[in-house]
Amino acid sequence: MRGATASIFSGRTGRLIAMAVGGFVTFACAGCVTVSDKTTVSAGGTSPAANREKKARPPRPSNLHAEVILISAGVPTDSDANGFVDTVPVVVYLFGDVNRYPLPIKEDGEFAFRITTRDGTRIGQWVFSEEQSENASQEMAPGPGYAFGLRLREGVDRMPRVEALVSGRFRDPRTKREIGTNGVAEVLLGAGAGG
Repeated sequence: MRGATASIFSGRTGRLIAMAVGGFVTFACAGCVTVSDKTTVSAGGTSPAANREKKARPPRPSNLHAEVILISAGVPTDSDANGFVDTVPVVVYLFGDVNRYPLPIKEDGEFAFRITTRDGTRIGQWVFSEEQSENASQEMAPGPGYAFGLRLREGVDRMPRVEALVSGRFRDPRTKREIGTNGVAEVLLGAGAGG
């Protein structure tokens, strides 16, 4: 198993996203120097908190809309302590045209997720309304993102250990435009899986 992150960094779009995220990390750390393993100061000698306040993201270009959805799944947990994992934490980033703006963007819309086995058998499906998606939005290190908890229905979690695939879709209800993930995030479900 390759891990729990989406395998979307292949192809032109994936490479552009990888470069965009890498570029953001470089942009965010430019001018910083590590003094010890706990202290980072800028070349001007100010505190880390002051550095964060001064470094604003470049403004989002007008007329930029989501074109790519990047999904990552964390280690599933057993929220009801029955010995079977039942909740998969998922983080999603939306990107527009990364040639115009390499950072994640925030959009109003609905998210839908699906967890399947490798042979395509559906394990679970979730739809989050625009309001629920807004509540899931968070400011994260690379930019705005969305954090969801995909919880399996009671009883569905009782399965032998299985490699599962998490995919997602984003839909703008005003334009009816829908985009899906370029890849999937892999997780282990069933007996003895999770952390």
